Amino acid sequence: MENNTNNEELSIKKEEINIMNHNKSELVDNKNSTVKKLQFYIIMILGFIVTILIIYSLFKNIIINYNKKDEVKKIETANVKVLKKEDIPLEKTILFPPAEWKTKEVEDKKEEKIETTDNMFSVTPKEPLFKAKIIKGSTGTLVINNNDLNSKEQNNYKQQIDELVANQQNIKEEDSNKNFTGDTFVPTAAKMNEFNPDLLLPKGSFISCSLDTRFVSAIEGNTSCTVSNNIYSSNGNVLLIEKGSKLFGNFKGGETNDGTSRYLVIWQEVRTPNHLRIPLYSGATDELGASGLEGEIDHKWLMRFGSSIMLSAVDDLFNVLAYKLTNSNNNDDDIDYSENTRDNASNMATIALEKFINIKPTIYKQHGDLIGVYVNRDVDFSKVYKLEKK
Repeated sequence: MENNTNNEELSIKKEEINIMNHNKSELVDNKNSTVKKLQFYIIMILGFIVTILIIYSLFKNIIINYNKKDEVKKIETANVKVLKKEDIPLEKTILFPPAEWKTKEVEDKKEEKIETTDNMFSVTPKEPLFKAKIIKGSTGTLVINNNDLNSKEQNNYKQQIDELVANQQNIKEEDSNKNFTGDTFVPTAAKMNEFNPDLLLPKGSFISCSLDTRFVSAIEGNTSCTVSNNIYSSNGNVLLIEKGSKLFGNFKGGETNDGTSRYLVIWQEVRTPNHLRIPLYSGATDELGASGLEGEIDHKWLMRFGSSIMLSAVDDLFNVLAYKLTNSNNNDDDIDYSENTRDNASNMATIALEKFINIKPTIYKQHGDLIGVYVNRDVDFSKVYKLEKK
């Protein structure tokens, strides 16, 4: 009996515990549902406020833009005043106006011109005047404005025409190279060659030769070379310069710059075995026709920087000796007796660097090397040669 009663009490307690747990779970669920509802309401309210603010800003921007457009339209509309004929004041004619009444000429200024009609007058702006100019091109082109030119512009126009005429005169001169002078480009006119092609060494011919002497560009001097091939006329019919002829030229010294290995030599004349002297005044080239003599270049780095490095080392040596002497001296005498010597050594290094840094490189070309001559003008042989029929 006692066991039965105990079992009943335990079952009753279990039921009570289950009821209590069920009630707790219901309370928790109710609490969670209320929290979710509150969150939903808060999100809805915030979203509504944000949408109202966005709509307000859009309407505000639309109104501002509309007002700006109205202001722009008001500014852009021309303020045209309609005047009646009797409202226009009459101008008084003054026979002798004072000097301060004279108006100054202002270039590129917009002037207003009054156009008359039968009953009313309207103010219209006058287009600005443009200067007449000569434009560069393949042909001489003149740009003239339709408006009347004032005296200053007419003078400029005359100066440009005078310059055009001067350029044409320069072109007509023999051996002229002023085609691009001034503000205009004037094309040359084609014409027939007045020389006999059988006795003409044309411009652009190439003469190959070999150096007779060693070439050193350090100082100004002369050089010569021997023509290695026969040179014929422009049509290839007549032998003009025989193989073995001598070319003589000169060059200036000390004009080589760092980074270049070519030097300018001007060949003055050719002397043939038939005792002809042919003036050329043409530049030297390499064996392929490139301008200038190409050779071995000596930059002289040791000469340019060695002396200054040596003097700098001597200066450092004096500094070390002065430091050791001052540290070994136990007296309180701080006088540096080697200061003048060190200053003089430093000044000597600076002066030596300034002098030696300006030394130019030297180009060497060995005798027997093949070079060339580019003939830069027509050479006529009609005065020294005559053609005969065989």
